[in-house]
Amino acid sequence: MHLIQSANTLGAEIELAAAATIRRLINGKELTTEQELIACAKYGQPERHSDPHIGGEVNAVARRKADLTLADPVGLYFDDLRTDGWATPDDADPKSFWTYVRGAQGYGVRAVYEVPAGKPYTVGDITINGKPIRYGAQIADFITIKLTATACRFGQSTARPQTGCVARAPKAEPSASAYTAEALSTHGYLGADPSETPRVTRLT
Repeated sequence: MHLIQSANTLGAEIELAAAATIRRLINGKELTTEQELIACAKYGQPERHSDPHIGGEVNAVARRKADLTLADPVGLYFDDLRTDGWATPDDADPKSFWTYVRGAQGYGVRAVYEVPAGKPYTVGDITINGKPIRYGAQIADFITIKLTATACRFGQSTARPQTGCVARAPKAEPSASAYTAEALSTHGYLGADPSETPRVTRLT
């Protein structure tokens, strides 16, 4: 597995983290929950688990009037693989088959899930909640991703909260060539780039 999905790009991470540092004071009420923050700031996809959670955690620190920055090296990294509900034929720990093959310790960007050669079974014999593993997506549901931020000057930040939400700018309709087999082969999607989320701030 490798972090190649469009929402996992460095640019998307920077936008998410930066936008989440902005406190939102709407109609006299400061927004605090994950979903109301992402709905107002538009810094990610609300239906994902990671985007609202990351934004909420970053904003919680910002509400303590701290200044934040992404830790060096800047990037999105694998955080963990949860294996609750998993079972192996020989009762071996299923998490032990998860190996990072690229990235420094604590900063993994590529990982492999495979049963050691000496075992008499394969990944397909491992079950998750009683169902055998057939697709990588079943494993992906149990992977958590992280970004690391550094905070300082708690209680001293002079950044003022925004009093308006972000409105998405109208998107132009993709050309006919964006729906061709060549476009699918080149980009991996048809139509508009799913990572494109034009932003314009509306202040009230």
